Amino acid sequence: MSPLGCVGLFVLGGVFSAQFGMAAVFGTEAGLSVGQISIFVTSIYVGGLLLQFPIGWISDRVERRTLILVVTAVAAAASALPVLWRENFEVLVLTGFVIGGMTNPLYALLIAYVNDYRAAGRGHQRFRRHFALGVDSGRGYGAGDLYRGRRGSGRKYNSLGARVVKSLQRLDTFVGLQWR
Repeated sequence: MSPLGCVGLFVLGGVFSAQFGMAAVFGTEAGLSVGQISIFVTSIYVGGLLLQFPIGWISDRVERRTLILVVTAVAAAASALPVLWRENFEVLVLTGFVIGGMTNPLYALLIAYVNDYRAAGRGHQRFRRHFALGVDSGRGYGAGDLYRGRRGSGRKYNSLGARVVKSLQRLDTFVGLQWR
């Protein structure tokens, strides 16, 4: 089992938990209208939909760890945009698009990396490996929920953005350590 895949999917589960679980809460607390919240949340899904194919195409042509590092760094950098430009709705939508476009394909990249990592002749362990990765990703979702439960949902986007950035930076650091 790939350590990068296990840790990456755990951290990504937490990122998904914050991303999908708190996007509407953030929009409400930021004073966005229902239409603006809908556009913001939709931008996350549309980003994932539109950037899945190009990132997958690139992953077939470059080393996956490199692409995982780049995708993680782009998502972390995009997470900082709303902190810098708080009142700009267009920046928020762009951020949602980029983060969704990077994190959704990142899940597939990590699964593909685990599949590449496995030893030859151990195909009978495929079910166990994918089951373990699913459990690992689910733990990340649960950890994100527990964290939000302790901190409360009353935090503004700074807290959500900081958590997403921190999670992506941890994944980025871990990928860098695996690079050695």
